[in-house]
Amino acid sequence: MNAALTTAESSIPSLAISLQTRPDWPDGALRAARATATYAAQLVDRMQLVARDGRLMPRGLALNVDVPLRPLPGNAGDPLPPKGTRATDVAGDALLAPDYKAANGSGGAGAGTYRVGFRGADPSAGPGTDAAAVSDGYVRVSALTDDHDVDARTSVWVGKLVRGLR
Repeated sequence: MNAALTTAESSIPSLAISLQTRPDWPDGALRAARATATYAAQLVDRMQLVARDGRLMPRGLALNVDVPLRPLPGNAGDPLPPKGTRATDVAGDALLAPDYKAANGSGGAGAGTYRVGFRGADPSAGPGTDAAAVSDGYVRVSALTDDHDVDARTSVWVGKLVRGLR
């Protein structure tokens, strides 16, 4: 995702594509990789159809795409296809949340210092968020900008772009 943001700063269109993995089904991601590549090609084809002024996407924008891995019962065979695609906001996307712990809770020289770490973020994010879309079995596509401030016009563009994609 960071590489896609870097290219967006230079007005180079880019996609960051991630395929969900599962530790209990290590070959599942490999089996789903071909379908994920096909999805990415369909998304680029769609971008070419809606391109304006020869640009695949608005200036300063990149797209972040997350594909869920949906195993069949028993994790056997090829994964189930995604249920569809949802245009989502980046909010709720963080897998890690900062975790601050007091390094020294008493007065003295060490008072007021904290140990900074990370903990897993709550994956049960609300409706319309990235985490909710993927956990519900949908591919999610989110607009990325260098300042993380996606305007309503861009959100509408992403929604039209992905409408009907599976």
